[in-house]
Amino acid sequence: MGYWPSKIPCALNIILMIGYCTIDAIIGGQVLSAVSGGGMSVVVGVIVVSVICWVIAVFGMSIFQKYER
Repeated sequence: MGYWPSKIPCALNIILMIGYCTIDAIIGGQVLSAVSGGGMSVVVGVIVVSVICWVIAVFGMSIFQKYER
């Protein structure tokens, strides 16, 4: 395809991944809300899941591996 035409599938892949991340954050927030017995709202659960995913995406798994040691 070449350098410039290959940007189209890359952009579509980014849009697709944003959609999957949104769905995962919403479902994760609902699960956290259900598990906490209603003490945590869905919005707070979504924020918690999103922040954890952001930390993993930015800093990698090495932080969690050091924590688990």
